[in-house]
Amino acid sequence: MALVLADRVQVTTSTTGTGTLTLGSAVTGFQDFTVIGDGNTTYYTITNSTAWEVGVGTYTSSGTTLARTTILSNSNGNTSPITLSGDSNVFVTYPAVAASDAAGDLLAANNLSDLASAATSRVNLGVETGTTGSSILPSGTTAERDGSPSAGYMRWNSTEGSTEVYDGSAWVAVGGDSVETRLCRAWVNFNGTGVVAIRASYNVSSITDNGTGNYTINFTTALPDANYSAVGSAGSANNNIGDRQLSTYPINTSSCKAISGQTASVNVYNADNVQLAIFR
Repeated sequence: MALVLADRVQVTTSTTGTGTLTLGSAVTGFQDFTVIGDGNTTYYTITNSTAWEVGVGTYTSSGTTLARTTILSNSNGNTSPITLSGDSNVFVTYPAVAASDAAGDLLAANNLSDLASAATSRVNLGVETGTTGSSILPSGTTAERDGSPSAGYMRWNSTEGSTEVYDGSAWVAVGGDSVETRLCRAWVNFNGTGVVAIRASYNVSSITDNGTGNYTINFTTALPDANYSAVGSAGSANNNIGDRQLSTYPINTSSCKAISGQTASVNVYNADNVQLAIFR
């Protein structure tokens, strides 16, 4: 199971009460919840006259239902589901608590730790702390706030570089464990001539000059393994740009060696501009 979001998803429902929704037809101009995928979770909003609810729901294709798994906020005090009567609209949304911090500023994509303060400030959520960072927890018992997750809880896994949601039994990467959930783990732009100097970087602590055209890029935080992709280029103002390459070998969890050379020979040379990015 994964947390899935999709654009322009909105349907009607005639479900009443506080339980699981039986989903109806898509509103004109919108698509239905089948795009979420059977067994996946999503952020939803329900509007029922003046009542409303935002939460994490679990979609089931059999019977086309959406379970109101976790309540994030609503017009009923943010704790109990609203009681539905008559017809309602249900649509996929992105909750404010997941998009802005306590001051109302939009969160940076890699600054998910701010979600903890946003949650506490906006909808009185608890915070679970673990070895992989902070989690967003719906308000509930002290045990929940102390680290016993329930379905729909979300956290940032700094080791894997992905956002995860708890499916009731395990933490699952948002969108699944795929290329789309991975981040650039490190990058650097440096001058490889004379005294090697970093111009700008992320997660790179230093560059070791091993000799002409031979550099070791040292990571500030080690990667979980060496099964990553190192992509880079090298160039100098006084050389033919098309006749050079940047080779990266060997690579390990704490560093990556980069050698600036020529494609037509084994010659190595210092480069004015070396750029390297690490993806996993």
